[in-house]
Amino acid sequence: MRKKKWIATLVIIVIILTLVFGIPLIINELYKKGPGYITVWDGADMLSFYGTMLGTGATILALVITIAFTRKQIIRESYLKSEDEKWAKIESVFAAALDTINPMRPLTLTMGTGHTDPSAAIFTLQKHIISCKTAADQVNAYLNTKDYPKVKGLIDAIAALTEQIEPILQEEVKEYTKTRDLAGRDNAEKVLAMALQNPHVFPRENLDFSNKIIENTNGVQLDDIVEAINKLNGEIISIYHNVYRPLLQLKGSTFETVNTETQKEADNILRIWGRKPCPPLNGSEKKK
Repeated sequence: MRKKKWIATLVIIVIILTLVFGIPLIINELYKKGPGYITVWDGADMLSFYGTMLGTGATILALVITIAFTRKQIIRESYLKSEDEKWAKIESVFAAALDTINPMRPLTLTMGTGHTDPSAAIFTLQKHIISCKTAADQVNAYLNTKDYPKVKGLIDAIAALTEQIEPILQEEVKEYTKTRDLAGRDNAEKVLAMALQNPHVFPRENLDFSNKIIENTNGVQLDDIVEAINKLNGEIISIYHNVYRPLLQLKGSTFETVNTETQKEADNILRIWGRKPCPPLNGSEKKK
């Protein structure tokens, strides 16, 4: 590619030198004194005519170049506007996804009320797990095959964080389930005791449920549950500092790189030759 550019540049220089110096010298040689090419006009007239034509041609060429450059500028501005709007939308989607998978979110929602309302804590944790699994899919919906590699590292990091945090949240769900069952153990024991005295009072499903609660809470101590949850919360906090916060920095650096590349691609439109084709402006080519 570089060799072709040098050849094209050399050809243009030769043509310019020929037009500016070569042809006037040829005209001068043709109209020297002595036998030679005889016309009804002299050499001065011919040189004047050639100069006029050369100036006219240069003016037309300059006009064509100006129009072409103006058109390229319009295309560049349109491309920049389209890309900036597209990447601003993609960045906002990434920001929403990162906010969704923030490991501190379920922690702050369950720390105060987890033991008093374990069912709500379980719902919060399970909802967060599902949201984490779908966060990357929401991002992928806005990417085409050309844009995906630019943010692949960020998407992979989001997926890695999700895989790392999910087992911890699942363990917390188990611990809060124990808390819920432990809170219902007294009622379960009362139901089973009453069922012994009145065998036909309670439906079979109620008795099975009570037996399951008793079975699940045998040997379970609330202090052990609290200790386990605190340990899991500590792991979540560690992931927040060591994984999630660097992920936010990765998001910033990724989009800085994207913006730089977009600017280079836009500037590339103004090149006279050797310009690489720009990606489609409408972003219609979706990632498979």
